[in-house]
Amino acid sequence: MMIFQRVVLLLTLAGAAVAAVPPGIPDGWSDGYVYANGIRIHYYHAVPAPGKPAIVMAHGATDIGLCWTTLTQDLQRSYDIYMTDARGHGLTDPPTSADTADAQVLDLVDFVHAMKFDKPILMGHSMGAATVMRIGAQYPVWRVRLSCSIPASANRVDGDQRRRRQQRPQDAEHSLRRAHL
Repeated sequence: MMIFQRVVLLLTLAGAAVAAVPPGIPDGWSDGYVYANGIRIHYYHAVPAPGKPAIVMAHGATDIGLCWTTLTQDLQRSYDIYMTDARGHGLTDPPTSADTADAQVLDLVDFVHAMKFDKPILMGHSMGAATVMRIGAQYPVWRVRLSCSIPASANRVDGDQRRRRQQRPQDAEHSLRRAHL
């Protein structure tokens, strides 16, 4: 039994050491913190684009802000992009026992206010899409764009249909330009 406990401890420590290594940030990007809604929120900022429309991206339940890296690299010349780590994810503070169902909505709203963005474009995926949809309902003057995932089992199409359905970066940019009008 003692050997089993040592193996479990060793595997746990090895897993924690690997999990603790943060992913790299692309060249020209930065990251930082802002205090909003009573917590410290971590964010990544793509290559700064002063004077361009601001986009704030909210990730899904099992991700961090860097999950948006590929799309952001395609859009960063046209937008000033910020990717947040949600409460309890990445480097953002953990949830508290006092949190309500509105915590993530208020986190993102207060992040926008703390950063002094004027009517940013909001994008969300999965959990982040739910947050952004709620913001869109509660703050209708904000521009809201959603990226929602569909479970693989619900997406039973052949390869040609899948390729036609996939949004290309230029399609995403066109949609964002329409949001900015």
